[in-house]
Amino acid sequence: MKILVPFFNPTNTLPGKGPLSGGIEKFIIQLEDTFNDVKIVQLPFVPTKIHFKKYSDIIIKAARYFNADVIVSNHAKGWCMGEYLQKYEFPIMAICHAAPEFPFMVRTCSKWFGKLNNNNHSLYFVSESQKYRWDNYRTKSYLLPFEVDGYIHSSYCSGDKPKINENIQWDTGTIGRCNKDKGVFKVHTLLKGTNLKGLVLTNEPWGSNVNYYEKNKHYKNTLTGLPHNKVMKNLSTFATYFATSEETWGICCLEALSYGIPVILNSKEYGHGSEILPKDKRHYKCIQWDNKEELVSAIKDLKKVDRTEIQDMTWDKHSHKNWKEHFENCVDKTIEKHKRTSIL
Repeated sequence: MKILVPFFNPTNTLPGKGPLSGGIEKFIIQLEDTFNDVKIVQLPFVPTKIHFKKYSDIIIKAARYFNADVIVSNHAKGWCMGEYLQKYEFPIMAICHAAPEFPFMVRTCSKWFGKLNNNNHSLYFVSESQKYRWDNYRTKSYLLPFEVDGYIHSSYCSGDKPKINENIQWDTGTIGRCNKDKGVFKVHTLLKGTNLKGLVLTNEPWGSNVNYYEKNKHYKNTLTGLPHNKVMKNLSTFATYFATSEETWGICCLEALSYGIPVILNSKEYGHGSEILPKDKRHYKCIQWDNKEELVSAIKDLKKVDRTEIQDMTWDKHSHKNWKEHFENCVDKTIEKHKRTSIL
């Protein structure tokens, strides 16, 4: 099974060869680690408008040279899953990791998603909460509906199961990119005036995110730019993990659960994408968006949960074996579905 994966990031580095740009890059690294025949199409990052046809042509040329069985497209971009790319002979397995962020995105992506349905390609989301949000935005914009072929977990438990750290140093904490949308500094603002301690683990800011960092850099319990192993070492000292932002699927939440750490989800009326991660409802709590009292209460309640149970049940649910089998099944369905495609 030959899998072609289009990819780009702001640092113009291959997956895993530079600073981790986010969940999509981590997902692609997992594909490379899991399957033997994965070919990455590295596309140059251009901050201005991208010529969709030019990028799509590069992808198709690579797919033909590689003799790909399927194109696994993770970026919700026209050149990665749009109508121009869809007209060629390769089945597209489009995986939307993104949330609907603004009207133009919803309009354009909904159009591409609908065409994926019509042209017998496949469309996967990562959580039902994510699909609900897309449908909500789409309905408000009077756009036609689209269907998803299923849901794919963004990550799995990898490596050796870590030893549970009994040396708890922080009542809660979070991991996330240093930008306003992630809201990582809510750990500090919502705990202000309480006797609880929180730690923020984030990246070195760049671009417009520098302003967000400058406004919050006075908070002492913040660590920036740490390598992944040191991030995990600090994570292991949390009593609870606080997902400060809306997520479609929380990779950092899974990492916390894999260490036996219960999670707190900052949620709105449609819930939170990471609710599907814990195997048992006792392992997490949803709080109303930015509700300080509920956050404090959740921290105190979740400290009573058995950390060993959380870890064992998480590793059972999110094993690499389960993830691989499900992904392979989705690829097989994508290829079989596309065989029914008529010439456009």
